[in-house]
Amino acid sequence: MPNRVRNILLAIPVYNEKNTIQTLLEQTLSNLPNAVTAIAMIDDGSTDGSSETLDRCASMDGKILVFHQEQNCGYGRSMQRALEIGQARGCDFVITMDCDLQH
Repeated sequence: MPNRVRNILLAIPVYNEKNTIQTLLEQTLSNLPNAVTAIAMIDDGSTDGSSETLDRCASMDGKILVFHQEQNCGYGRSMQRALEIGQARGCDFVITMDCDLQH
């Protein structure tokens, strides 16, 4: 019997996306497969209020995890952080997604 994937982390880097966060999370949560055990929102030093919006959304759903980077470190560092989070959580896979509703 093949091994089944049971633990996927969906990682979404965020930088100044206050206006799209709530819509993105509502759409994502309503279509989330059971294998996705958490959504890691990685705030890359946003200055537009994204941090507060992320914290509010996380307080409403236990699958949403927020990680704040105090300063903007760039997209690449956010991707590294996503992989570190996935590894620390013992995830089988880490899937990344943009926060700007383009994909």
